[in-house]
Amino acid sequence: MEVLLTTNQDPQGTDSIAEVMKKAEEQSWNTFGNLLESLPFALLVVDSEGIITQVNVHTERLFGYEREELLNKYVETLLPERFRHIHMQHRTDYATAPRARNMGTGLELYGRRKDGTEFPVDVALGPMKLDGTFFIICVIRDITEQKRALEELTIAEERYRNIFENAVEGIFQSTPDGHFIDVNPAFARILGYESREEVLSTIKDIRKQLYLDSTRRDEMQQLLAEYGVIHGFQSQLYRKDGGIIWVSESLRAVRDSNGEIIYYEGMLEDITELTLIKERDRELAELLNITPDAVIVQDMQDRVVFWNKGAEEIYGWSIEEISGQAIKRFIYDSGSPDYDQMKQAVLENGKWRGELNQLRKDRQKIIVEGRLVLVPDHKGLPKSILMVGTDVTREKALEKQFYHAQRLENMGTLAVGIAHDLNNILATILLSVDILKKNLPNEDAQRLLDMVIMSTVRGKDIINQVLGFSRSGGGEQGEIQLRHIAKEIGQIIEETFPKSIRLQLEITKTLWTIIGDATQVHQVLMNLCVNARDAMPKGGILQISVGNTTIDEQYARMQPEAKPGLYVVLDVSDTGTGIPPDILNKIFDPFFTTKPLGEGTGLGLATVKSIVKSHNGFINVYSVVGKGTTFKVYFPAAPRTETGEMEKEHLVLVAGHGELILLVDDEPSVLEVTKQTLEIYGYHTLTAMDGTEALAHYVQHKGSISLVITDVIMPNLDGVATIRALRKINPHVRVIATSGLTIGEHIDQSIYPEIQAFLQKPYSAEKLLRTLHQVLSKTDSDHNCDSQP
Repeated sequence: MEVLLTTNQDPQGTDSIAEVMKKAEEQSWNTFGNLLESLPFALLVVDSEGIITQVNVHTERLFGYEREELLNKYVETLLPERFRHIHMQHRTDYATAPRARNMGTGLELYGRRKDGTEFPVDVALGPMKLDGTFFIICVIRDITEQKRALEELTIAEERYRNIFENAVEGIFQSTPDGHFIDVNPAFARILGYESREEVLSTIKDIRKQLYLDSTRRDEMQQLLAEYGVIHGFQSQLYRKDGGIIWVSESLRAVRDSNGEIIYYEGMLEDITELTLIKERDRELAELLNITPDAVIVQDMQDRVVFWNKGAEEIYGWSIEEISGQAIKRFIYDSGSPDYDQMKQAVLENGKWRGELNQLRKDRQKIIVEGRLVLVPDHKGLPKSILMVGTDVTREKALEKQFYHAQRLENMGTLAVGIAHDLNNILATILLSVDILKKNLPNEDAQRLLDMVIMSTVRGKDIINQVLGFSRSGGGEQGEIQLRHIAKEIGQIIEETFPKSIRLQLEITKTLWTIIGDATQVHQVLMNLCVNARDAMPKGGILQISVGNTTIDEQYARMQPEAKPGLYVVLDVSDTGTGIPPDILNKIFDPFFTTKPLGEGTGLGLATVKSIVKSHNGFINVYSVVGKGTTFKVYFPAAPRTETGEMEKEHLVLVAGHGELILLVDDEPSVLEVTKQTLEIYGYHTLTAMDGTEALAHYVQHKGSISLVITDVIMPNLDGVATIRALRKINPHVRVIATSGLTIGEHIDQSIYPEIQAFLQKPYSAEKLLRTLHQVLSKTDSDHNCDSQP
């Protein structure tokens, strides 16, 4: 076996043996030694008897001998003992018929160094005559590294062949025109063939015979031409039996020296089962996305691994935002014990059901009824937790309202019985006092008896107020014009209230009528005015406004007690002390009062709410401590208003044209409904919960925002400060301010030059869209608030 190895110097890379002989013959013996030393490889000269006559320095280095040690020695000195005898015979034969022989054409030989080590060599020979004497020139090359490389290559080829033959994945080579060069057994097995030979002999056009969609082969070739390598290319292929499988291919293009693709080589994996599993998972996910409930899967480290559309709707977080995140940080209050207790119960019992206090993305609190199950892995160990959650926030609010109404009803029933007994007692007292007055002429006694009568009468009035509250609308119903009641109350105020309180009365000219009990409506307005008076001990402004309004579907969604339709609004505002936020939700509770003991019954506002509710209306209150309070009472307009006046008040909902509107309000429900309204009617929106967030949005999107709608009363940075900061950023910014309070009495009037319009809450979609359209239609020179409420 001929073994080819290389040395550091390749004699064939410079001169062939014939060229060396030619150069040697041109030299004299005296100058021949100089030629040998100039050559870059091991060379020695042997005479016809095999005696070494010349060596160069490279020969010394290769064999480890000094020059003098080799001269006049047989050339077999440089061979291992076992080769010497046969070599002498070959040398004799060569001398008989000498001829030039280049590297790689002779037998495999081994050299022997002075230290006895052996190494493989390749030898080139050539006959030469010098000064009439016959010599043999020997060029010797150490092929140790070449032989080692060849052995490693052989091992690598064997290893690759084993991989090729035994791989689980299909391995193949194919040509651009659609022929297979080679395939491994796994490739044949995946496609249902008996052997590689059957594949190679059967499939002559890969594109037509294998691919269900032949254009996929075209796409694959286009990608390989462009990128050279592709991974995970999925397509459907035909098996030998006609069945169809899904496969994933990873390929690379092999090019020639000109850059032309000569063949493809790649791997093929059958992913049919995996694809079917993914398809089932996708179908299951689609089914889970239909349900309005939140379906969530979290691993044992609390990271979200599944999050359906219902969860997105309930919590506001998208799957992209929350996937892989710790669920506790996103939907639970910091420090909330709910989560830890719930998880511990699931781990102990395998399941849990109950109500959870959770948070939306906008930090709005919600109540979710959760059903949780522990999901084990194939070994029975805890793998994940499945939660199905239903948002019951609205149901809980309605339940609370129901219990509250039931409690009030029970209190009313109790009050009727108590009032009946007390009236009997007071009647006895009054009759007895009348008799005593006749029998006790003493002036001091008469004065004491008068005080008893006054107290008894006051007690009777309180009892009647309690009875009025418990009846809640049992009076005679009829068509009422609130203009008359407002004017009557106005006269009473001017005659009886302190002169330090200034009355402002505003009544719409074409005021609609309502259906109700005039006495009870009179009581509503009177109670609100008395409360306003008590809130202004040092005087102030009491404003009574009566007007028409329309409540649409959008506003009705913000106000649970409201229904879409036409309403008459009774507005009572004061510039008094205001109501602290912590007691604002208690002011309508029966017997709740902030007045000193003996100065208030706590039934005034409870009676107001009861009467308004019995008239199918509702009431809102807005208050700022130190600035005042506004009560807005909504009574449904009389039915003939809806048929006769609706045509006159025809709603015109003006759509936008893609303008970007920045909405700022600290009330999430108002912010969300206003956002939905604008987007339905052709606007784009950005939202902010306070002034700081609004300024950040405006700086980022300054060039795109067409207008800002902002609430005036907000925590942190309020609306007025926000508007002025916006003006510093952009003096031409367009702003619509909104509030449940009025500018002037409760809000600094200096805001007017800073805004283009003011919307009094609550506002309808028609009023919002009309105001927005009017402001956007104005030129920059018209940007001032020319319609002050």
